[in-house]
Amino acid sequence: MIDVSPEGPSSDPVAVPDSNYAAFSVCVEDGVGLRVMTWWPKQPISDNPIIFVAGWVSAVTGWAPLLKVMAARRPFFLYINFHAGAAPAKDKNGF
Repeated sequence: MIDVSPEGPSSDPVAVPDSNYAAFSVCVEDGVGLRVMTWWPKQPISDNPIIFVAGWVSAVTGWAPLLKVMAARRPFFLYINFHAGAAPAKDKNGF
């Protein structure tokens, strides 16, 4: 069973201009999950989303220059995986 839980109000760790940001966790099985961060541009050039799966040791802030450009133009989904006993690399905002 897949469980999706919103992470509550959070601020955009990348500060993508003119976009709406949300984050949530998806439990795919006991101890295994995904953190999903989404950006929805207010005036997209395309409705076709970009699906981005970061590497294990990636921090969101490392991708910030790329995310600011891409997420401002198209719906953008960033997936970060984690499992029991470990957590994805986090930046100063906890992502």
